[in-house]
Amino acid sequence: MGGLLCKSGLKLVDNSADADIVIVNTCAFINPAKEEALEEILLLAHEKKEGNHPFRLVVAGCLAQRYGSEVVRRVPGIDAILGTRRWMDIVYVVESLSGAGHPESRYHLSGAAAVGRDEHGARRVGPARAKLFANLGVATVEDLLYLFPRRYEDRRKLTPVGSLKAGEWQTTQGEVIAKGGRRTFWNKKHVFEITVADDTGRVRVIWFNQPYLENYFHVGGYVVLHGRVEVFKEKLQCRAL
Repeated sequence: MGGLLCKSGLKLVDNSADADIVIVNTCAFINPAKEEALEEILLLAHEKKEGNHPFRLVVAGCLAQRYGSEVVRRVPGIDAILGTRRWMDIVYVVESLSGAGHPESRYHLSGAAAVGRDEHGARRVGPARAKLFANLGVATVEDLLYLFPRRYEDRRKLTPVGSLKAGEWQTTQGEVIAKGGRRTFWNKKHVFEITVADDTGRVRVIWFNQPYLENYFHVGGYVVLHGRVEVFKEKLQCRAL
């Protein structure tokens, strides 16, 4: 964002007292980061209200994307909200706020109007699914197009069973030599497990609360598995996806 603003001719200053527009770029992946960002925004909003130098306050980043409505509700005086999916519109937002007159505190979600209709009007998307979308920061079809995977996994690289390392996500393959289901003693969770072997060794693979998997795996069958390898009772086991 800084690069876009500098290219547009705006000058970067060191403190809010010298600024016409203050942009708070936030993080909200963990709760402490969310609360820390909200505290900073509250302080700036108070400074804006009580100070002799009124400025425009813009909240951007993860907090704006995931909790935009909550931020506007908890912090009066915010002039614009800009989520992570539309960060490239920062110049447009700043130029809009630089016009004559002081705008009312408002919620800005660039691109929403261009979509035509939100998820409540979209076909086969009801209130329950709309709530799930909202938890992901998806308010429009365009937001959905910018919802990228949290991580990318290359499952083409196969690790022999005997070379699996604890603490890592890995992909392996082998023959199912045993299978079975049971319930844990302490909380009665269902555990389904198979034992997979190749020429280099064997490993136990487990799934929690998925008893139907017993119909998918058969002793003597050949499988490719991906999961996190752990040590349990001094033996390797894989918690598969």
